[in-house]
Amino acid sequence: MPFRFLKGGLVSVCVSLSSLLGYGGDIRDGFFVEGSVGAQSTSVATYGPNATPPPKPINTASLQANLNNHLKELVSTLQNLNTSAAQVGSTKDILQLSPLDISGVQQAQIKSLEAQIQTEIGQLKSILNANPSAPSAAHDQTILQDYQNILHALQGYGASIISEVSNYDTKLTQAQKAFEDLKNAIESKNSADQKAYDNAYSAYQQKKQEFTALRDKLTQTMSMCIGGASCNGVASSPIKGVEEITQLSDSILQDILGIAKNPNTNSIISLDQYYSAYRAGITGTCSPTTANMTTCFSSVDPNILNFSIEQLVKNYAWFFEEAREIDKILSTPGVFPGTVSAAANQLAGTYDNFSSIMGMTQTNYEQSIPTANQYFHAPSAPVITPLPTPPSLGFPYNNLAPQITTAGNDISALGSIRTSGSVVPSAVPLSRAINSMGAFKNIDWNANVGAGFQYFLGRHLGFDVQVSVGYGYVNSALFKQSPVFQSLHSFRWAVGGDVIWDLLVPRAQNGLFWGVFVGVYGAGDHYFLNVKNAPLDTAHTFSALLNMGVRFQFKRNIIKLGVQDPLSKQSVDMRADTTHFMIDNAFSNVDVYIAFARLFGL
Repeated sequence: MPFRFLKGGLVSVCVSLSSLLGYGGDIRDGFFVEGSVGAQSTSVATYGPNATPPPKPINTASLQANLNNHLKELVSTLQNLNTSAAQVGSTKDILQLSPLDISGVQQAQIKSLEAQIQTEIGQLKSILNANPSAPSAAHDQTILQDYQNILHALQGYGASIISEVSNYDTKLTQAQKAFEDLKNAIESKNSADQKAYDNAYSAYQQKKQEFTALRDKLTQTMSMCIGGASCNGVASSPIKGVEEITQLSDSILQDILGIAKNPNTNSIISLDQYYSAYRAGITGTCSPTTANMTTCFSSVDPNILNFSIEQLVKNYAWFFEEAREIDKILSTPGVFPGTVSAAANQLAGTYDNFSSIMGMTQTNYEQSIPTANQYFHAPSAPVITPLPTPPSLGFPYNNLAPQITTAGNDISALGSIRTSGSVVPSAVPLSRAINSMGAFKNIDWNANVGAGFQYFLGRHLGFDVQVSVGYGYVNSALFKQSPVFQSLHSFRWAVGGDVIWDLLVPRAQNGLFWGVFVGVYGAGDHYFLNVKNAPLDTAHTFSALLNMGVRFQFKRNIIKLGVQDPLSKQSVDMRADTTHFMIDNAFSNVDVYIAFARLFGL
């Protein structure tokens, strides 16, 4: 169970005390360590020569002069605030505007002035009420009511300015976010489109390079002749000639087959077209022992200048098959017919003649085998969407400068209160006004660590004991305004225990337990007050705290949400010379905390 501290506040993490009862059958039993954080409302105040003026009587004339001065100061503050806020109606685009973020200090000044003015009006009212039969009573009451009306109007103007600025900040923030989201979306799409284009262009270049290399190899092989450097169609031997024809034809056929198989180029020639042309070529072969090779080739390609890629497949299939047939006969041991040898020489001459034509008319290959630039087309460049122009906000700000100026003139036009009298001023209403402001409440932020022991006597009823230490820091608007004091820190120790009642007890030990707890702790607080141009001041207190809340346990992990409340009022008085700083914590100063504990079973 976390110990919390209020005022100087510290959230506890519990320390083990003793292994009570020594029973380890319940997963909820055992020692635990715990950490917690919390926040507690704290009442603070200052008094003395450097804090609030010493109480002394003040007469009607001085009181009205102070009231007029404070009202004019409030008018000036609101005029300055309105001038700063008037820029919200600017026609500048939203990226040239910034949130106004009217500071808490400005709002604190306005609230402080309003509280002071209200106090002074009340003091004048008390003087008039004490002299109801004075001759100028009616006259003075009218002036007093005018003061109240002017204050009420100024309070409305201040609230209106702050509200409009808040709406402006919200609208501007939303508009800027929407514009940034739109711009980021466009930039992201442009980037994605550009990346896709770059990838497509890279693939396009790669395809071009691969196809160009294949086409260059193919056309070079097609223009090569056999039989040595002279390429006159006479090989070193008939066998050597047909071997070269076989190799060159096969190389050409394989390259064209690669074009047909590649999905990027198969529109030049499909596999069906390739195999159909190949079969037509080998079907046209003639017997090497009876036919003239030149004549036989003419029947396969009547028009040698026909550069259809299918015709090329047909021609080289014929050369390949015819050379293999001749090679079979020439390679047979002991067989070397003269007609076959002559056919080999004829085949070589025909191949060289065809290769010569191929070499002389390479530019015409584009009719059957296009170049990479002819066949491949670069991807279209992406359409880059231009970034949008920031819109203007066009916030319809209600400029209150004329109304505030009128209120200032009304103050100057008020007459003097004639009823005489005096009062002793009190700073209590002003202190209450400052301490009640939501954004400027005095908050003691705290954090504790400690350990303890938890044990369940039955299915629902259990208890824990624990000890903790912690640290607290008080955040107060008074430190920002004080000419003497800087900050307040505290350290705390606490010892205590809780009674636990688990409302939900699952059948399985690894289920979720949850319940409530209530207990009492004794705590010692040690306060350290940092003072400007003076030694550190310290104070010590001891208090009893009521601790209560809800707990959740899953396996050996415990989460607690709780509150701690002092059982008695504690007041601490620290000072620098003759200026005092008071801490006054009562039952209403509740500490709210959240804690996490890790249980170690028995």
